[in-house]
Amino acid sequence: MVFYYARKKLPPAVTQTNWPVNPLDNFILKKIEDKNLSPTEQADKETLIRRVTFDLTGLPPSLEEIDAFIADTSDSAYETVVDRLLASSAYGERLASEWLDVARYADTHGYATDPFRDVSPYRDWVIEKFNQNMPFDEFVTWQLAGDLLPNATAEQKLATAFNRMHTQNNEGGIVLEEFRVEYVKDRVQSLGTGLLGLTLHCAQCHDHKYDDIPTKDYYQTFAMFNNNDDSGQIPWDAKDMPVPTMLLPTKAQKSDVASINDRVTASEAKLAASIDTPKEGLNSWKNTVSANLLAKKSLIAHFPLTLDDSNETIANAVRKDKPDRVLFSSNINEKTGAEFVTKTDQQHQGILLNGEDALYFPHEDKFSRATPFTVAVNVKLPESIKSGVIFHNNKSSTLYAYKGFDVSVEDNYWLVRLAHTYPYNAIALRSKNPVTKKQWQHVALTYDGSSKAKGVTLYVDGKPVDMTVERDNLYKEISQEKKDHLGLVAGLKVGARWRDRGAANTLVDDIKLWSKELSQIEVLANAKQQHGETLSLAQVEDSDALSEYYNKVFNKAYQKQLAELTQVRVKQSTLVEPIKEMMIMQELKGERRPSYILERGLYSEHGEEVEPGVPEAVFPFDQSLPKNRIGLAKWLTDPKHPLMARVVSNRYWAMLMGNGIVRTPEDFGSQGKLPTHPDALDWLSREFIDSGWDVKHLIKTIAMTATYKQSSLASSELIAQDPENTLFASGPSNRLTAEMLRDNVLAASGLLVTKVGGKSVYPYQPEGLWKMNRATYVQSKGDDLYRRSLYTVWKRNAPPPSMHTFDTPTRTYTVGARQATSTPLQALTMMNDPQFVEAGRVLAERVMTQTPDSEQRLTRLYRLLTSQYPDQDELGVLKEMYTQFVDKYSAMPEDADAILEIGEKDPLPTLDKTIVAALSAVANLVINHDATVIKR
Repeated sequence: MVFYYARKKLPPAVTQTNWPVNPLDNFILKKIEDKNLSPTEQADKETLIRRVTFDLTGLPPSLEEIDAFIADTSDSAYETVVDRLLASSAYGERLASEWLDVARYADTHGYATDPFRDVSPYRDWVIEKFNQNMPFDEFVTWQLAGDLLPNATAEQKLATAFNRMHTQNNEGGIVLEEFRVEYVKDRVQSLGTGLLGLTLHCAQCHDHKYDDIPTKDYYQTFAMFNNNDDSGQIPWDAKDMPVPTMLLPTKAQKSDVASINDRVTASEAKLAASIDTPKEGLNSWKNTVSANLLAKKSLIAHFPLTLDDSNETIANAVRKDKPDRVLFSSNINEKTGAEFVTKTDQQHQGILLNGEDALYFPHEDKFSRATPFTVAVNVKLPESIKSGVIFHNNKSSTLYAYKGFDVSVEDNYWLVRLAHTYPYNAIALRSKNPVTKKQWQHVALTYDGSSKAKGVTLYVDGKPVDMTVERDNLYKEISQEKKDHLGLVAGLKVGARWRDRGAANTLVDDIKLWSKELSQIEVLANAKQQHGETLSLAQVEDSDALSEYYNKVFNKAYQKQLAELTQVRVKQSTLVEPIKEMMIMQELKGERRPSYILERGLYSEHGEEVEPGVPEAVFPFDQSLPKNRIGLAKWLTDPKHPLMARVVSNRYWAMLMGNGIVRTPEDFGSQGKLPTHPDALDWLSREFIDSGWDVKHLIKTIAMTATYKQSSLASSELIAQDPENTLFASGPSNRLTAEMLRDNVLAASGLLVTKVGGKSVYPYQPEGLWKMNRATYVQSKGDDLYRRSLYTVWKRNAPPPSMHTFDTPTRTYTVGARQATSTPLQALTMMNDPQFVEAGRVLAERVMTQTPDSEQRLTRLYRLLTSQYPDQDELGVLKEMYTQFVDKYSAMPEDADAILEIGEKDPLPTLDKTIVAALSAVANLVINHDATVIKR
């Protein structure tokens, strides 16, 4: 396998010198003449405008457009049509439909539960960029590495969602690294299939059997994508977008958030300015003031944990009417569990945790990232504990991405988290020193409501623990809904977490919760109390601690300003929470994640460590380029790169011509088919690059060729010698795509809503298809029923059935070319699907309101669906069918009523039901007619 970059050869001399329109035609015609054949004559105008309109917009031409083209006898008539179509917004939608197969775009994550995600902003970005004619090298660069561009814009970051469109798993119990590796492999496959036209993924277990792609090169390419700051498991809550993410505020939201951020900054400045000291000085003041250092006024819950407590009741000393209990298996659906074990140890009456059943305090669930709080508990860690949760308010661990907060022991170190979606949208701190075991400790977590790591402090026995900040990126809420269908619940819990390591054999005693961030002195006082000691202010020598305590407890101006700041932060969180998020790429900070050759492709079998790289046999990597996704994009879009321009040019040639010059568009390797016209493909690829990667120029170049404009009605001699049209000696003839079939009938009927962009919609589909994922399909209403098929919701485990019948992919992986099948189910779909039947009825009403003449109605109906006038034989058949249906529905009016009742669109009450039903039936037959279904 040897690759060389595309060069333009001089167009070959041909005999029919008046036939070629541009050099592409010379390359095509030369092969035809070498076979002693002739190209097919140009298609008639009706056929040509239908063909090019579908190819460039995915929609049929209107009758007015057809008539105008037929009437225009100028030499530029066809080019005028092409330019108009390239300038239409429908052009971007058409090209997006092709690209979304490459991007494996879908509205759900896949795997067993296949939850929904709104990623429509990426789809709309693709449409917009095609309509803007963004240079294709930029289009690819932004999607591969937009986040790494200098001073990357929000739009450039959004484009990297291309790398995140793969399937993602939210199932409990999965190995995170296994699936994270699978996601990286998917990105490599998308690069290989979609942009290189190579089966790169065949080299993940061993050297490629046919192409010069060693496994090492595969994993060097893998390393390019292996530094994303993501996790192998996504949140169970479908409302939480898998991280890393970016916020996509509307203009109004952006303005509101900017305003509230300014208010927060101003309020923080006022709080700092309100810091004061007593007139007599802190050292004198501390000896004269009378103070309750235990912060009893803000204590909102206290669970002493006595011998009187049980599985059913754990007494609350503050709110005696709010007792709590044990949560068996940390799941509210579990009704039985282990015995409640109390133990007296030294001066403590503690509860011995089993690591499975949590002490559960459901009334203590008002935790927010904007409001301060403090939680404290006495613990005695056993020697056996290495990892386990001490207290938290999570529903689960990885299943819910640690949403909430937790204090845990992990690998013998303290770990504190406040998270919306861990690890990215979170605060995380880890102690620099190991935990102490086999002795009672007072462990307290304080939080100031700032959403910053500096506002989080972990104390042990009243002293701040020296922590390393691992994450400081919390920008959405830590609060969550009370309960889910799995039996997982919010609320403070101690000692266990669902399907996670609990603090087995740990003793706990005296749990307290305050509605404010305690000062260090207050934490110390509570710690000393638990050890049978007392603390007075006079004993405190730390001036910073005294100042903090004075301002928080005695400085009224400070307290007032702190309350105001909290209110503003709550408002800030309220404004940010509903802002849409989008999955993006974001490199890990610090050292790059190491990559290895994975033996037999197994995530856990690390072989040789590899550096980021590329398949060198394809095109050497310039060592001056950065070894990251930016370098990969520059390598890919290098004008001398031998594959990308060819692969993309071939794909667009196939989009218009029905087949590519390389008929295996996903495989340009040794097992793929050789190009039928290599010089033509090289000329087209180089023209693409030299034009500045101008996609519209590329497509217009193809559309303007005499090759493209040929009739698809080949001679018998040509069919005999070239049955698969490898010579391109006749025009293309293919069934309309799944999207075109539906959009055609919607356009013909006048139902089609041409709004561009927006969230996915839910048109008609059979009931119950989504039940396998515990999902409910809620059908759209009004205009959303009649949007272009591009906007139909795409569920991976149950793709849109009517379109999937016509060969749309599941979008679980990149597809460079759709398969083409012909099955009876396709005809049944078009005859019975409510969308087609309703469109046929509305089309019948449309032609009835336009003309009273039955023959004109039939002719117009036929033209709207096929873009052609019926010939006399066809018109005769239409009349005969129409007469038969009129007779049928006159005799059986209940059947006519049944047709009129199909679909959400109300029938026009002023029209004759019998005639409407008869014309509807005729329309349904024409919808299934070859002239409608096939694009020639």
